[in-house]
Amino acid sequence: MKSPQERMNYVIKRLNITKKMGGGRRFFFWKVIWRYYQIKYLISIPSSTKIGENFNIVHYGNIVINNAVIIGNNVSVAQGVTLGLAFGGKKQGCPQIGNNVYIGANSTIVGNVVIGENSFIAPNTFINFDVPENSLVIGSPGTIHKRQKTLES
Repeated sequence: MKSPQERMNYVIKRLNITKKMGGGRRFFFWKVIWRYYQIKYLISIPSSTKIGENFNIVHYGNIVINNAVIIGNNVSVAQGVTLGLAFGGKKQGCPQIGNNVYIGANSTIVGNVVIGENSFIAPNTFINFDVPENSLVIGSPGTIHKRQKTLES
């Protein structure tokens, strides 16, 4: 039996493939399956969200991602993560997450912000500002620490 993370990742992959093929009945089928898993595992990620390859849900439960969020390749999110819309102010809009980013448990990223590649968002971090590449962000509100090594090394 596959783990919940593997099931969700499989359905995300199938949705993206069928959407590229033009949708139709297969897309509707996978959308129904996707909705079932959203309810079962308490994860709200609309099928219209732009998600790169190798998106990984590390722990399932209470994950909310807005449909306008753009997620890069090799991004991992833990339980309790919120990637949401800011309705007003200077940063009105949704986040853009770069490649090779880890977002820790119960972290919140809101507004039109860019999370740079190879960044690590520590658990329980609140971010409403841009994060440069190769950064470690800790705390609420988040503080940026430059990292010496990237995620690949």
